[in-house]
Amino acid sequence: IKSPKRFYPHEHIFSHVTGYLSETLPDRARAMSYSYPGSLHGKSGLEKTFDSYLFGSPGGEIVEVTAAGDIIEVKGRVLPSTGDELSITVDSRLQKKAYEAFQGRPGAAVAMNPKTGAVLLFVSSPGFDPGAFGDDAAKVSFMMASPEMPLVNRIIQMKYPPGSVFKIITAASALNESAIDIDKKIDCQGIFKYGRMDFSCWKEKGHGEMDFMNGFAQSCNVYFYNTALETGVKNLSKYASMMGLDLNVLKDIQGELPTVIPTPAWKKKAHKRAWLPGDTINMGIGQGFLWLTPLQMALAVAGVANEGLIYRPYLVERIVAPDGRIEYEARPEQVKQYNLREGVFKLLKEAMRKVVTDGTGRVINIEGEEIYGKTGTAQNPSGDDHAWFVSFGGGELDDFTLTVVLEHGGKGAAVAGPVSRAIWEEYIKIKNEKI
Repeated sequence: IKSPKRFYPHEHIFSHVTGYLSETLPDRARAMSYSYPGSLHGKSGLEKTFDSYLFGSPGGEIVEVTAAGDIIEVKGRVLPSTGDELSITVDSRLQKKAYEAFQGRPGAAVAMNPKTGAVLLFVSSPGFDPGAFGDDAAKVSFMMASPEMPLVNRIIQMKYPPGSVFKIITAASALNESAIDIDKKIDCQGIFKYGRMDFSCWKEKGHGEMDFMNGFAQSCNVYFYNTALETGVKNLSKYASMMGLDLNVLKDIQGELPTVIPTPAWKKKAHKRAWLPGDTINMGIGQGFLWLTPLQMALAVAGVANEGLIYRPYLVERIVAPDGRIEYEARPEQVKQYNLREGVFKLLKEAMRKVVTDGTGRVINIEGEEIYGKTGTAQNPSGDDHAWFVSFGGGELDDFTLTVVLEHGGKGAAVAGPVSRAIWEEYIKIKNEKI
């Protein structure tokens, strides 16, 4: 039996979108009505989820042969049929630009239209060669053993502490619960003392006096240590869940890891210890027990951009049969809606705009464009810091949200910032060309 070989023109760039094919074991093949032993089936990515659509139907011949195997007569023939065609939402130019911006460094980037959930780019770096799984065992072995883990989809299969991008959640909970006065100033001298413990600000010499807007724009840890204590762990946990950080709603690509929002009850059960004020202080700046996937952070950011509405992310826009019939067409599906008091979203957006115009996120301040953002540097207990940058557009760019994380990258603005800017510039260029 001859099997066709899949050709992947974009190789590494789209590898975590397409996934790859691998030979199916006989027992598994027999359980699949459309398969046969030795046939190739999807093992990851869209190839796996939509395998039954993409596979088509096998052809074959019934032949009479001699004892030596020579064909005497063809008794019957069944022609194979091609599989369905998948149209996806990911923009190839944007995907290529994003992948190249990582320069092989480990990390992830995901962009969405917050109004629909359509995924516009879906990059996990480094990628891999999906075509190697057909006939290059040595290359496959190398990829599987690589310490860079190219086969891991970092968008949904790796969890990181969010660091300062979590300050969006801390700010939302504090504002909505009226836990803080936005005009009250906190004096940051680089250290926050609580009992016998010292908690550092990222700026060693301190920021001086910080109100809410400046504290957010400059990502002042001392300001947010105070804010976390004023707000309380109950509210931090409540809003983390309410704003989407524990969502697992991706259907088009399988393997998404769940996230647990830490609470005092969870810590007591999981660690046999009581929740301490220091845990609340750390949680306020996205450190401690909370770890999440880039996609979960992306959904929370999309929710802020869309003022409380979160849509299911999707990559497959349409499935068309060989005869032209539309077998499936994606429609926006709301998976969460939450409300904040009047004016809170406005304040959050003003603060995120100030990050870009006057704060730590100036690297993505593109002249004439309305972009909102938040940088994050997440301390990593087993290595260098992770670099985060989340952003979304306003005005003509209100159909684009972007989440970028570089594993062991260092400072969010310095490392994830240039990657984010390159993606934003490409998106704006593509959008202007369509006008």
